[in-house]
Amino acid sequence: TVDTSSIGLSSSQVQNDPLLMAKLGNIQAESSFNPAADNGSHGGICQWGYTGRYLNLKSFRPYDYTTLEGQVLFMIHELGSSYSSLDEKLRNGVGTANDLGDAVCMKYEAPGRKYCNDRYENPEKVLSYVQNGCN
Repeated sequence: TVDTSSIGLSSSQVQNDPLLMAKLGNIQAESSFNPAADNGSHGGICQWGYTGRYLNLKSFRPYDYTTLEGQVLFMIHELGSSYSSLDEKLRNGVGTANDLGDAVCMKYEAPGRKYCNDRYENPEKVLSYVQNGCN
């Protein structure tokens, strides 16, 4: 397994947390974990719209909104404050990582059913990648 202590998580925490896999699977699809990802109208790890949610990110984390840490902290804040029913569902962890990932996709990322279907298996793929030492 990979050493994940640098991000404050043990390998077993990463491998046994469907909520974390759900979030990581969606971030992988949105930006490949690149905080500088930009598609012209959306930016960051979750591809927040530049005229709305990205401005909220900049306001919430003005000194580190371009970093992975700042964006992850904003995502956690946003889930808890603006998506409380989804946040509660994720914290209760009912369902597979892929099912929870689908909920994140449909309710938080919201690109539409087709795109969520295309990334449905991403959380389990991320888990497999971590379990195989990120190879």
